[in-house]
Amino acid sequence: MKKHTILILGLPILGLLAYGAFALARTSDPVVLPPAPSAPSASAPVPGHTTPTASVTPTVTAVTPPPIPPATPTPTPTPKPTVRTFTKAELAQHASASSCYTTIEGNVYDVTSYIPLHPGGAAAIQMICGADGSVLFMGQHGGDPKPERTLESRKIGVMVSE
Repeated sequence: MKKHTILILGLPILGLLAYGAFALARTSDPVVLPPAPSAPSASAPVPGHTTPTASVTPTVTAVTPPPIPPATPTPTPTPKPTVRTFTKAELAQHASASSCYTTIEGNVYDVTSYIPLHPGGAAAIQMICGADGSVLFMGQHGGDPKPERTLESRKIGVMVSE
């Protein structure tokens, strides 16, 4: 047989080997390959080797990952507003329809914007501007939740004794 050198995928291969592989692939008879040599079992000694006598125990080391920061930053607490305090003299400076403060049960309210809205008329509110309106308010509205809610929304501070 003649030897021919051919290039397959850029590598020179002997023509004889290439032709033999091609011929085998074209035959209809199945190709029977001899069994592969088996590897020696773990328990069978390998000739020329010594069996180790020491055993190896794997060691597991715990690794602590770094802390994960929170997904959202912690909100900064909103400072609580300080309660403003008023004396009788300061309250008396707000005794007009353009600036009407009153005190009821120790709390100070700015009722200026409510004067034209009062169902009983503006005069009922103007009577307590710059003064303690506790007796008048409690006598007219004591225990009624609606006027108390209206009043609470206008709270601006507390009275202090001089």
